[in-house]
Amino acid sequence: MPNYSQLLCIPLHTSLYILTGGINYKLDNIYDTVYVYNSNSNKIYKLAEMKQARYTHSSIFINGILYVSGGRYFGDDDTAILNSC
Repeated sequence: MPNYSQLLCIPLHTSLYILTGGINYKLDNIYDTVYVYNSNSNKIYKLAEMKQARYTHSSIFINGILYVSGGRYFGDDDTAILNSC
């Protein structure tokens, strides 16, 4: 897993966490990756990628479905703000 900044982590269970998106420390690569981290086994698993790379977004897990919305992509000011899921 690359070094990330501004990725989002949401708890699924006592030992399971979903990590989505993010941007690298050089601010030149935005990620569309989704991982599940198991803190009991200290293992991380890559899941299917998001349709749109993003950072500073919101995520919620409801009834077995992960919803990711908003955030930013490359661009100036308001043009970089995403309004999609």
